[in-house]
Amino acid sequence: MTTNLRSRRLEADLTQVELAERVGCSQVAISKWEHGGGGVQKRKHRQLLEAIFDCPIAELEKESGPANDEAAKSVGVPNQTNRYE
Repeated sequence: MTTNLRSRRLEADLTQVELAERVGCSQVAISKWEHGGGGVQKRKHRQLLEAIFDCPIAELEKESGPANDEAAKSVGVPNQTNRYE
């Protein structure tokens, strides 16, 4: 399971490193958030993520699963195995 943050990042064609640079955190933090290893705690990071993806942080932190993965395929989201994490 991953969070919607990963799906949104891939839709935006961003690597974890690129997103981390925009948010002002480390790539490790992005990876942790994407894999459900804790929520985004710093207000600054939460606000930047909301602004970048134009949605509430709660939506980004929701877990996605096989049903959401199938939906992503139907709208042409890039194959997640072909992206740098």
